[in-house]
Amino acid sequence: MNGRLALLTLFLIGSVLSASLNKGTTGFNRKRWLLHGRPWHGLVPPPAAAVQDDQFPDQWFTQPVDNFDSSNKQTYNQRYWSNNQWYKEGGPIFLMLGGEGPEDNSWVSFEPLEWLQLAKKHNAMVFLIEHRYYGESLPFQEQTADTLKYLSSRQALADMANFIKAQNKKNGYNNPKWVIFGGSYSGALAAWAREKYPDLVYAALATSAPVQAEVDFYQYLEVVEFAFSQTDQKCADNIHQGFVQLQKLAKTSSGRETLKNIMNICEDIDPSNSDNVRLFWQAMIGNYMGVVQYGGDNAGAYQTQVTPKVVCNAVNDEDYDILTRMANVNTFFMQMNQESCVDIDYNNMIQYMTDPNADKAWFWQTCTEFGYYQSTDSKTAGPFFGDNTKSSMPIDWLVKECGQVFGNNYMSSEVYSAIKSTNDFYGAAGDFKGTRVIFPNGNHDPWHTLSVLKDPNPSSYAIVINGTAHCADMYPASKEDLPGLTAARKRIHEIFATWFP
Repeated sequence: MNGRLALLTLFLIGSVLSASLNKGTTGFNRKRWLLHGRPWHGLVPPPAAAVQDDQFPDQWFTQPVDNFDSSNKQTYNQRYWSNNQWYKEGGPIFLMLGGEGPEDNSWVSFEPLEWLQLAKKHNAMVFLIEHRYYGESLPFQEQTADTLKYLSSRQALADMANFIKAQNKKNGYNNPKWVIFGGSYSGALAAWAREKYPDLVYAALATSAPVQAEVDFYQYLEVVEFAFSQTDQKCADNIHQGFVQLQKLAKTSSGRETLKNIMNICEDIDPSNSDNVRLFWQAMIGNYMGVVQYGGDNAGAYQTQVTPKVVCNAVNDEDYDILTRMANVNTFFMQMNQESCVDIDYNNMIQYMTDPNADKAWFWQTCTEFGYYQSTDSKTAGPFFGDNTKSSMPIDWLVKECGQVFGNNYMSSEVYSAIKSTNDFYGAAGDFKGTRVIFPNGNHDPWHTLSVLKDPNPSSYAIVINGTAHCADMYPASKEDLPGLTAARKRIHEIFATWFP
């Protein structure tokens, strides 16, 4: 590994990404993987450390476990936070919806955040609610198909409606204008909140919102290819040649031994075990996925240290042959993830997914509502990652995990039917009917292809930002911001000024 990359790795190990999460040196290391697009910190990286004082304490609100069956009297406690420091009577009420992970008070306390700048400007009250089944908002401690059946976007939106009604009554809000905020999955929730609850929700800012459910999300890797090509075409060409070399080595016994050694794989790459082989490819391709998904976001190391440009510096380093460059990139992520070797034991991964955790909850939602499985079945991205004859990560392989984790009622046909039901209910990206909704998306964000990219109606707005990644506009402004991001933030402020003159 070249000196620059080594120093960067040491920096990262001491940075925010060194949080103690699955630190085992062998076995399934959670930090290595984007599980169905979700990294270990959730789809929206935290903006800052939580504030440890009494100004922004955890608060609790009682919710029904089942919002759609009045005979079910079970309840759970939903966690939320608030900030009233800018609120003036008659001002709007801003509510951020939590997504598929634990929340904390950083989103309501870290003033440089864009939505808090809007709150300050418009004298808004601020709330954040944690999504059911994530963090400490747990209806049940166990996660089985029977207990997870109450985890859905529709239940989460009904929770939001209950919360709004209760706060209106508790605080005496008179004709309040609630604006819903969210990013990634919670961005989709924000858009759907305005669409499905227009009597309660005045407007929404739906950042990087994948409102189109898709089983085979092959477009994800097409955007990864595009982002590297737009960053540095030579780099993209070298990544392609690197994967061609990896695929070639994988075809022979001696080549697989070389791959095991140079990529520090824990197990033998056994061609008779197709699940392990595909997990190997998922690990190798995954090195280039997360860095595109978040590269450049003003969220810790993602802004300048974990970016496509940094990876390209290693991939283009002509002091090494192409295979060693690919190994250097892999070593970079291994050290960042605190791995001694890369575990490709599929059974280890399935065992992890059967244990109660946020990943299992999110996986349930992908199996029963959204899909979002990032296959290599694309006609362009597949060959880019060295697939010239068959897919390294075919959609059928990704979908079968639903049945392996949740049982025979969650096989392929049920998954496809569930995803169709979601699009039928919400209208999908091409049939979004909500008004007063803003959809910011970065065109380097692999998720943007499932969002609204053209104004859906005269009072909702699509903002496509060249060169930015997932949820970039949610984070504080920075001198590193691309011109398109600065312009997008300005446009959002202009639209809010028309809503709250």
